[in-house]
Amino acid sequence: MDVLDLFVREVVTSVSQPAIVDGAVFVFVLLLIAWCASVVIGKCWTVDPIWSLCPPLLALYWYTYYGANVNAWRAIPTLLVVSMWGLRLTSNFILRGGIGHEDFRYVDFRAKLGSSFWWQSFFVLFLSQGVFMYAGCFSLAVIMTSSDKLSPTDIFGLIVMVAGLVIETVADYQLDTFRSKPANAGKICDEGLWGQSRHPNYLGENMVWWGLFFIALSCQHSTFAVIGPAMMSSLFVFVSIDMMESRQARKEGWAHYCKRVPSRIFIWLNRQDSISLRHRRFDSFLVQWLLFAFYFATFMDIINVLVPTGIIKKEDLDATIWPPTFMKELFWWWVNTIDPLLLNNPLWYQILCGYSPLVHAPFHLVAVYAIIKQKQWIRPVALWWSGILAGTMVPIILSAVLPGVDQSPHPYLFLAGYGSYLVMPVLTFFRFACGPAFTVYEKALPVGHEKGE
Repeated sequence: MDVLDLFVREVVTSVSQPAIVDGAVFVFVLLLIAWCASVVIGKCWTVDPIWSLCPPLLALYWYTYYGANVNAWRAIPTLLVVSMWGLRLTSNFILRGGIGHEDFRYVDFRAKLGSSFWWQSFFVLFLSQGVFMYAGCFSLAVIMTSSDKLSPTDIFGLIVMVAGLVIETVADYQLDTFRSKPANAGKICDEGLWGQSRHPNYLGENMVWWGLFFIALSCQHSTFAVIGPAMMSSLFVFVSIDMMESRQARKEGWAHYCKRVPSRIFIWLNRQDSISLRHRRFDSFLVQWLLFAFYFATFMDIINVLVPTGIIKKEDLDATIWPPTFMKELFWWWVNTIDPLLLNNPLWYQILCGYSPLVHAPFHLVAVYAIIKQKQWIRPVALWWSGILAGTMVPIILSAVLPGVDQSPHPYLFLAGYGSYLVMPVLTFFRFACGPAFTVYEKALPVGHEKGE
């Protein structure tokens, strides 16, 4: 309850800051103008440009009026990426005929609400979307008004944002190219990213919002901003995708497409319709990483178990029977240059290191065999392993990047060395979380051509 109480207090304090209040007033006025315009013209397409125009405008406003002491190395790259994101979304809206065209979801709401739609639309369509969009911008408000120093999460967040922008741009291009061909009229796009995920554009969009939050984490009093990406992800996953798929389900070949592409949002991780490992790209990469992790667990992690608890001494390291001498020298350089936590070797960390050669290393070999042979039983084991490894890496990474005796003098190099131990279990979890571990289909049928048709 103490943690929840602190979070609520931070939320209340943060949203009452002048920058947040000013932005909320700006968004509300803009929504009111867009709604009035929709009542006059009889269509609600006027709400759509707000999604793409508000974040860049808000970022520019906050940077201009509240950024006297802002860290420009954080704010300007973020502003540039957000502006590119807004430009992409706005151009898509215009090029796809969004001006004057009402989204099918708005048409459905109009039919359901009847004569009361004109006033209810302000709350159902305009204000509700404005709340979600503005919550996502909390991270922007923090970034554009903070003078805090850069940290590794800035780099990570920016990478996530750019990757998300690239994914949704490529997905939109592939979809537009597919639809531009007369032969594809009425068919479901299953080319490129759409052959790996049913909604890759939503994946990219989510990554942009979460990337913003990761950047904001480098700043003080930014925890409250998690509300934004959490709300955005909930909107896309539990509302937008369901509405889109209920409409797509009317098309011929949709059921077969869902079987071939079981992942609703994550690309590449769930579609395994090739027997050969070289045709399963993520699995192939995972196998290589597991072999590397096995080597690391048996050669490096075991050192902290073999030496006494507490600060490691050179003579204690030299006295161990394993690993070979050159590995000990590499270990000694690493702990003295990059990783104080390894050098300090507290009891809790020594226990985690002992867990690695005893549990993780055997799993790595078993998993390599199961993935190559496509054994279904690996799924629950992989889910358990990914949760354990990701959970143990969180305190290790926090110890290295936060102030304290175990803080690394080179956090970027530390993350470069250990980052995969957090990223890979997360990716592995999503790889095995949806559906069977391996599904081998018969010869793929073109979408829209079921058996017997």
